[in-house]
Amino acid sequence: MSRLTEMGVEPFLTASAVDCVIAQRLVRKLCEYCREAYPTTKEMLERLGFACEGTVRRAGFRHGQWHDMCIYGMLRQEWGGTIA
Repeated sequence: MSRLTEMGVEPFLTASAVDCVIAQRLVRKLCEYCREAYPTTKEMLERLGFACEGTVRRAGFRHGQWHDMCIYGMLRQEWGGTIA
């Protein structure tokens, strides 16, 4: 939505458009059982500048197995891009 504002679309028009899209069910949401995880690797996150801050053991149960969750983060001062 910030991209629309950058293009010159007024915020109240953006909000109305989003309400219309949701009301007409043009956007669908996948349930927990249907969705698939995006396969992000640790190497990819570290190459982008994120640092591993810790690991939560057995954080999620999916497809009959427990999975660990690695927590990655980056400080605002370390970010070289623009923040919307």
